[in-house]
Amino acid sequence: SYITNTPEQSINRPLCALFALSNGTLENVLDLRNVLETDVCRDIIRTASDDEIARLCALADYDYSEPPIKQQAILDSRFHNALMRMSHNALIKYIYVKIGVETFDADYRERVLEATWRRDENDLTRAGHMAICQALRDRDEDAAAAAVYEHLALTGAYRECLIEQNEEGGEKRRAQEAKL
Repeated sequence: SYITNTPEQSINRPLCALFALSNGTLENVLDLRNVLETDVCRDIIRTASDDEIARLCALADYDYSEPPIKQQAILDSRFHNALMRMSHNALIKYIYVKIGVETFDADYRERVLEATWRRDENDLTRAGHMAICQALRDRDEDAAAAAVYEHLALTGAYRECLIEQNEEGGEKRRAQEAKL
């Protein structure tokens, strides 16, 4: 009962300590998200009604080139959070919320979506969401797992783009400071 009554202390602290002690990386978090979202997709395929899947998929069906980046980040987060809320596993939901809030905050999502916009690839985020939805509608667990993996791999690729942008920005800033 201690675990269910106080998940903050019983789950977060040990996980954070293990993560820090093992030199955890963002790639580790993306791997965890892949495992969690894939498991949730399997759960949805087995238990959700066609109407529930249709409501989830309606969240993914919008033009990513229209809303401002900040709104795109909110819509992206809304889709992934709705996906996770459909799970019947309370622990998966809890862990996802913790890693989502603390690792993939709104600012991070905005920066990733801005990187997609700069590369004129806004449609890839929507395509990833729609591939997940199609697999759910088809009740195809293998396709769902592949779609989740591809979608999160895209997030990792844009993360690399962000690192490059930050390094370039840092180099420019250091060069400007050196001139002063």
